[in-house]
Amino acid sequence: MCRLKTCGKCGGNNFVANGKYTRCNTCLIAQRASRYKRRKEEFDSISKSWGEANKEAVKGYKKKWRDANKQEQSSLVKSWREGNKGKCREYVANRRAALRGATPSWACREEMRSIHKLASDRGLVVDHIVPLVSDKVCGFNTPDNLRCITAELNNFKGNRYWSDMVKRKQ
Repeated sequence: MCRLKTCGKCGGNNFVANGKYTRCNTCLIAQRASRYKRRKEEFDSISKSWGEANKEAVKGYKKKWRDANKQEQSSLVKSWREGNKGKCREYVANRRAALRGATPSWACREEMRSIHKLASDRGLVVDHIVPLVSDKVCGFNTPDNLRCITAELNNFKGNRYWSDMVKRKQ
């Protein structure tokens, strides 16, 4: 007759397959959670310093998670927006003000509307080739500075690239 291994703490027999532990899985999980609570600040500082030293790796992990969890990412963003309506409204107001200040009186608004309609019809987004607000240069909200591109390309481009960008030697 084969005797089952029993946990020294709770008497259970739910053990890890390799049999190296003297506690069952339930007790191990509780022990690790308790250790984390006691040493949370230490673990957090180690994690933070690793993240600062490995920014590209962290970026990759986050992108991989977002790509694998699009639904959850979407609901997280939605719930954040619900809880931070003031910040969202501030962002939209600042963006609107920047657009107003960046749209000269001579800009053809009808042509800009047609570019936005074209983007909407094709499932694209409107991108400012030269960013409206940037550390290096600020562009205008004019038809010549607008183009239709995919949302992914626009998010990748962010606020740091335009097609005629002059490369600086560093």
